[in-house]
Amino acid sequence: KMPSELTTDSPNFTLFIYQPSKNESELCQTAKISDPNCSGPRLGLAIEIEIENQTGLKELLKEWERTMVSDLRPLILAEIQETEMTGFQDNSEPKYQNATIRYENLPISPIALNYGFVDNLLIIATSKYSLYQALDSFK
Repeated sequence: KMPSELTTDSPNFTLFIYQPSKNESELCQTAKISDPNCSGPRLGLAIEIEIENQTGLKELLKEWERTMVSDLRPLILAEIQETEMTGFQDNSEPKYQNATIRYENLPISPIALNYGFVDNLLIIATSKYSLYQALDSFK
């Protein structure tokens, strides 16, 4: 599910799969997380968006954040407890690829729901590194 204001009746999108790196697998081991989904594949979407007004887009996405995790639950290949989540935050790092990035960490580190937009693409990914890789690929 996504807000109808983001796309046309037949949206142009790409579903992608990202395989975490060795460093990401080591994060799971260091945190003593044995759940195989911790270092397993990540899914993401790159969606062509129709909104020209960046301010309006930011406001629409922030509104959607209230239900975004449950709306996009099929993309998250791990069991999560939504009651443990803390809400979306701005990326504290400098902008990556000039993208505005927001994220919500999910209880199993390093799984998170991230989104960023550049030009007319909204990219949604289920880890920081999968979002970065997608931004590099679609640039």
